[in-house]
Amino acid sequence: MKKLLFGISFLLAVVFQVSAQQKAQFTQYMTNSYLINPALAGTEDFVDLKAGFRQQWAGFSGAPQTMYLSGHSPIGELHEYYHYKGERTNWHGAGGMIMKDEAGAISQTSFLASYSYNLGLTGGSGFGRNRKAGIRASFALSFGVQQYRIDASKFTSGVKGEAQAVADANYVGEDPVLAGINSDQATTTPDANLGTWIYNDDFYVGLSLQQLLGTRVDLEGTTDLTRLNRHYIITGGYRIPISYQDIAFVPSVLVKGVEGAPVSVDINGKFDFFHQYWVGLSYRHGDAMAILLGAVIARHYEIAYSFDFTTTDIQDYTPYGTHEITIGYRLLPRAKLHNAEDHWTKKSVHR
Repeated sequence: MKKLLFGISFLLAVVFQVSAQQKAQFTQYMTNSYLINPALAGTEDFVDLKAGFRQQWAGFSGAPQTMYLSGHSPIGELHEYYHYKGERTNWHGAGGMIMKDEAGAISQTSFLASYSYNLGLTGGSGFGRNRKAGIRASFALSFGVQQYRIDASKFTSGVKGEAQAVADANYVGEDPVLAGINSDQATTTPDANLGTWIYNDDFYVGLSLQQLLGTRVDLEGTTDLTRLNRHYIITGGYRIPISYQDIAFVPSVLVKGVEGAPVSVDINGKFDFFHQYWVGLSYRHGDAMAILLGAVIARHYEIAYSFDFTTTDIQDYTPYGTHEITIGYRLLPRAKLHNAEDHWTKKSVHR
C-alpha cells in the first residue's frame, strides 16, 4: 500500500506540480547559464548556440525529460584586444530559447526571446597576458509564451499491482479527478523573466526572477494546480587559479526559491584545465549528487555531460539515475577577442 501511495504522490507532485516547482530542473546550468538567467545574453564575445537534453530518473515510466535550443549574442559590439571588454563601454544583447519539458501525460513548451543591456562598472587593469577585465553588469528581460498540453491517452486507471503502479508515473488509479480526464487539452499563457548578471574574469553573481507574471494555466479540473509560481534564483561563482591561468578551481552555488515550495540549494565545484577541459561535482541538497564533465574543442565546439545520483527515496525505483548532455557551437568573429565570462566552459579566444 505504501508503494501505491508513493506512485500516486509522484504523479501529483511531478506531473501536476503541486509542489510548485514548475520550471525544468537542470544540472548543467553552469555550462549554459542562459537557461536560468536572460542577462547572459551579450556577455560573451560570440554567438553562443546550444542544444541540450535531460532524461530524469531513467527507467521510470513517464519520468521528466527536457530538451531545448538556445542562442544569444552581443549586438553591434566587437570587443577587440585593443578595445578591451573591461573598459566602460556599453552595448546590447539579444537571445532566444525554445524548450519542451515533458512529465507523464503533461508537456510544457516555452518560447522566449530576451533583450539585455550590458554596461561597464570599472575599467580593466594590467597588460598583455596579465590583463584583467573590469567589472560589468548586464540587465535583461525575456518575454514569450508557455503552452501546456495534457495527453489523456497516456493516463492509465483501473486496478494495478503495487509494483506496476509505482513504476508508472501516468497511473491515476480510481482518482475521481485525474481518472476523469478523458480528452486532450491544451492552453497557452504569456510568460516573462527578469535577470541581472555582474561579472569579470574572476567571479560572477546572478539574480533572476522567472515566471514574473504569475498567470494561471486554464486546464479543465487542474486550474488550481497549475498556477505559474514565481521562481527566484541567486547564483555565484569564483575562479581560483592553481597554476597561473592554466589550471583553476571554480566553486559556485545556486539558491532557488519558489512560492509554495522549500528553498533549493546547489553547491558545485570544478577543476578547469587550460580553459578547455573541466571535471566537477555538484550536490543538490535533499535531492542528488552529480558528476560533471566538459570540453571545448577547436575553439568552436562544446560538449558537456552529467550524471545525477538521486539521494531521495526515488532511487529505489530509478536505478539508472539522471543523464544530461549539452552540445554547443560558438560562431566566432574574425577579430581575436577576449571573453570576460570565463568560468565554466568559456575559453578566452586570444589565449
